Amino acid sequence: MQDQHECIVMDRKYTIKKSTDLTQFDSIEHQEAGTPQEHKYTGQQLRCNLTLVDKQSKKIVLQRIRPSSYCSKLKAEASSLEGKSLYDQYLSQKLPTWTISKVIAAGKKSMKLNKRKVIEHHLGIWHSRGKSSLDFTKETTNHRYKKEALDLLHWANKHTDLVMNTARSSIHPSFRKNIQSRHKGRSWLETLFGKRSIDLLHPWWTTIAFFSNFAGGIHVDEDDCIPSFLFNFGEAAWIELPEFSAKVLIEPLDLVILNSRTFYHRTSPFDLPRSLAAGIRWAFSGFFREGIFNKEPVSKIAKWRLDAIFGEEP
Repeated sequence: MQDQHECIVMDRKYTIKKSTDLTQFDSIEHQEAGTPQEHKYTGQQLRCNLTLVDKQSKKIVLQRIRPSSYCSKLKAEASSLEGKSLYDQYLSQKLPTWTISKVIAAGKKSMKLNKRKVIEHHLGIWHSRGKSSLDFTKETTNHRYKKEALDLLHWANKHTDLVMNTARSSIHPSFRKNIQSRHKGRSWLETLFGKRSIDLLHPWWTTIAFFSNFAGGIHVDEDDCIPSFLFNFGEAAWIELPEFSAKVLIEPLDLVILNSRTFYHRTSPFDLPRSLAAGIRWAFSGFFREGIFNKEPVSKIAKWRLDAIFGEEP
């Protein structure tokens, strides 16, 4: 495996405001950031670790970090197989979810069953907008698939550790400083929910979102701390950065560390026809809610503890 690193300083091509029509970026061509390099023996096109910097603000936009060695790649592959199995078990219990809708045709009312398509699944703890509540997500605690959710959450915690153990030295100092400061928010959570519950979460994230294929349009994550993490599996994908008219290729097992709070972004298929046919791209993102980092009070704290799932503390 190669340990080369490329750093690119980028100019912003567009300014995006809340009033901006984001659909205009669907027709804009995004140029790949980073230069593929040819393997000296196989001739294969390889992409090294990458850091993107905003020229205007000097802020780090994104880092792409590959497995640092063949051994670390094998370990990540084995972990991803375990994670995919657990994710499939979770989905098999949660989906399909059927909804009932009213249909009015020719003056007559009837009921229609609809299979709800859920692409994004949030596990962990959530500090809601408007400081109204602080609680574990319903997708974590629903009695129908609580066991599967906790198993998946535990795996995500382990996989984060596995990847970060080799990626840590490649993380930019500004990102690393922000990440290391999250322990205060975590300690605050322990006083509210108990250590046993909070140990389900990784020190670097409070919430994770699992994706099947691709979810969401162009957006920023205003309520999350800088940075967030994306772990990609199954198939390659593009991360598009419309303000820079740029895109970054992420392959299976790549780690992306992103300033998702400041810079607009979205993921899109690397090979659209193949991705739609295969449907095997999956990923999870990890993020730390800013309200937890700031220890912001809320009007409603969860009245129960997730420790109840495990029984009373000894």
